[in-house]
Amino acid sequence: MMAGDRVSAKLGVAVKANAQNATADAVIATVYANTFSVEELRQIEAFYRQPVGQKFLEKSQAILQQSAQIGEDTGRKAAEALRTSLTQLLRQKGHKL
Repeated sequence: MMAGDRVSAKLGVAVKANAQNATADAVIATVYANTFSVEELRQIEAFYRQPVGQKFLEKSQAILQQSAQIGEDTGRKAAEALRTSLTQLLRQKGHKL
């Protein structure tokens, strides 16, 4: 493959990725438009321009990760408690586990 062909191939991949991102952006914009009024979207935009909105953007990923971890831990503990209870119940009914 010649250098020009490699550049063209890389450019094609970049253009395709950009088009996919634009399509995703359009779909997401439609979700927001179907969910919020124009005035609400303006208020949301105003919020994100304020220092608290900027802080929210900066911290939201960490908050989501911590929240997800809490959910996983809680689910794991609940599943373990259920497994223990079911095991005891089955043993009481004569099942050998």
